[in-house]
Amino acid sequence: MPLITVYGLSKWSPHTMIKDLRDACLNVKELGLTDRKDVTIYPVASDSISTDSGPIIIIVELLFDRPERTHEIRQKLAEALGQAAKISSPNRSVEVAVKRFNTEKDAFWAG
Repeated sequence: MPLITVYGLSKWSPHTMIKDLRDACLNVKELGLTDRKDVTIYPVASDSISTDSGPIIIIVELLFDRPERTHEIRQKLAEALGQAAKISSPNRSVEVAVKRFNTEKDAFWAG
């Protein structure tokens, strides 16, 4: 289950962005994610950020490294998330980073 953290939001940022980001992630069919519960989005809002300042930065973590999740698919996800964020905040710059999570090298536990 990928964890998508969104930085640079203000308390006035559109709430529709979270839905748009989740939908964008689920629409990348090659990821094999089928349910809204498969995607966790954590928006980091700050009262000190105005809606016109600085970039929106989106970090995707815990995307388990699998053979079908190639660089091209991760790039497709990055672009889909970036475009979804631009719909809600067209005047803001957006940056997206997609990190791999390798269960053979990285520790993981779920309970």
